Amino acid sequence: MLKIFSTQLQGLFRKITDQQEEALENSARLLAQALAGEGNIYIFATERMKGVAYSALYSQDAPESAALFPGKEKLSPSDRVLIISESDSAPEAVNVLEACQNQNVPVVSISPLTTPESPLEQSSDFHVNTFVQGGVVPDDAGNRAGHPEHLVSLFAVLSLFLTLHEMLLELE
Repeated sequence: MLKIFSTQLQGLFRKITDQQEEALENSARLLAQALAGEGNIYIFATERMKGVAYSALYSQDAPESAALFPGKEKLSPSDRVLIISESDSAPEAVNVLEACQNQNVPVVSISPLTTPESPLEQSSDFHVNTFVQGGVVPDDAGNRAGHPEHLVSLFAVLSLFLTLHEMLLELE
């Protein structure tokens, strides 16, 4: 089972690296605007993905001005918001996205694409697809275990931070 899980994770990581490179670069450019100005990068995560937000925020690769989402009342147009969700249509993520749009705050979202009319993909300034569609390890009963949404989302966020770091180094 572990070999299957490991192989599936590697496949998802490779898919993000290969198919989301442009989305990661565009997202990093958008976040860099906050760092170049007087804005902050705020991270919002749905309830199920809060662990990813904390892991990303406290990683050594997190931008200095990154912080947890303070609430929509405290945003300014110079800020940028990164939304991390297990679904592209999670109501709490969509609510934050709409609040940001109402205040002209640009948004990057990270989630799998699970619906044809994905609110996060269509309304965010940039969206990074995690490609996670449930468990990746089949069992003898036909069920699937090994749900990697946290690992893959963290990989996507850290890939975004590394891309941002690389861009900032080029500007120096």
